[in-house]
Amino acid sequence: MALGPGDIWAVGQQLGSAAPDQPLIEHWDGEQWSVVESPHLGDGTSALYSIAAGDGGLWAVGETDSPTTGGHALIERSRGGRWDVVDPGQVGSDFTNLWGVTVAGDRIWAVGTFFDHAAGAQRTLVLNGEGEHWTVDPAPSPGIGDNVLGGVATFGNTVWAVGTYKDGGPRNTLVMRHREP
Repeated sequence: MALGPGDIWAVGQQLGSAAPDQPLIEHWDGEQWSVVESPHLGDGTSALYSIAAGDGGLWAVGETDSPTTGGHALIERSRGGRWDVVDPGQVGSDFTNLWGVTVAGDRIWAVGTFFDHAAGAQRTLVLNGEGEHWTVDPAPSPGIGDNVLGGVATFGNTVWAVGTYKDGGPRNTLVMRHREP
């Protein structure tokens, strides 16, 4: 994500010499890349997949996987140069991840997937946040197989999310639109 020629941000996963892998945040200042300190998340592997700017800071999303509690949505926020983990509450299931994030005004939208044990398949997940308060926004999962949202963008008061779904054959394109009143 580029805020300007001397203010570029990238996120991912840092493959360290010892387990577990941790989120990676890097910043380009116009001359060089540097690794930015992020919270250590314990005994599980963690990764960040998307980053966005707005609402007074930077937002990054991904997943954290614990060998004891499974995979959970990971949201981090930077304000004033410090990154902190934001707890979205109980969302999804014990196998949940967030693939995309965008900011519109004071609202943050994050999309991903969670495993629905009853259906035996992945289902779409849309989170809507305002600061520290997050809610699950109802989103359809049209396929009988896996339904995954991988990207999200906003334009005006419309939120667009894209991904794929399966109905027994090859993956199909999934596009969702949500309009705020």
